[in-house]
Amino acid sequence: EEIMSKFGIMERGAGRTKRQIESAPLNSLFFCNHTQIDYTKELANFIKRDDIGIKSISFISDGKWRGLSNYILIDHACEISEKNWDLITVHNSRFK
Repeated sequence: EEIMSKFGIMERGAGRTKRQIESAPLNSLFFCNHTQIDYTKELANFIKRDDIGIKSISFISDGKWRGLSNYILIDHACEISEKNWDLITVHNSRFK
């Protein structure tokens, strides 16, 4: 099955991001670059993961994610501070 979209999902390969979304726990939140939100939403829909919430990575750097009750994933192409990585690791440990 192929998808023809303005984001070129098949052309881009949808590799690492696709694997991240596929393996995410149910109702996770996936944070990506704000310029990739539409593409990432379409990708999640294409692989039947419409349970995944897609948000801008700025949500992480602003600290707005604290207190959420969802597993958090960061797109492989995003950079966040070591402090935020540590905090997210502790946050996600509640879901294992």
